[in-house]
Formats: sequence, C-alpha cells, structure tokens
Amino acid sequence: MKAYSRALLVALFGITLLLAGCSKSAAGEQPIPTEQSQVPRLTPKEVKDMLDGGQEVAIVDTRSRGSWETLRVAGALSIPLAEIESRHAELPKDKQIVLYCT
Repeated sequence: MKAYSRALLVALFGITLLLAGCSKSAAGEQPIPTEQSQVPRLTPKEVKDMLDGGQEVAIVDTRSRGSWETLRVAGALSIPLAEIESRHAELPKDKQIVLYCT
C-alpha cells in the first residue's frame, strides 16, 4: 500500500504543478498540495471545454494497460497509476495534464 500511496502523491503533486501553470500568487509561488482534497478536480465537460478552447492538454489514463487497450480517450497516454513515479519523465512539461481513471 505504501508504494501506491507514494505514487498517488507524486502524481497529484505533478498534476497540481502543471494545472497551476507555474502561476504566482501575490505572496510568491503557490503552495504544493499535501492532501488529495487540495488537488483541483475537473468534470469531463470542463476538460472538453478546455480542448475545444484550444488549450494544450495532455490526457493521461491511469487505469490498467488492459483497460486502456479495451477503451480509451483518443490521444490519451497510458501510464497506470502504479507506474506514475517511475514514468513521470514521459509527462509533457509544456501542457496542462489531466489524469483520469474509473
């Protein structure tokens, strides 16, 4: 369970940094979330609106590889949650990242 929790925290940390867009607050950099409840959540409609609006968004499917092969969002990158920590370098640095699972 520790490996799963650590991978989840790494994923949440990375997503939050990317969703924040490296923006600064008046007091300096935005704080790094330390709890899952602090990570922004988006609805499918919000993600669709981002894509329709021309925003550069990378969609990462964190389900198992088998689930990804069965049905997936077109263009989504498959990185199962248990692999996020070891494969984080594959995530684009120039786009917002949206992770999804079921």
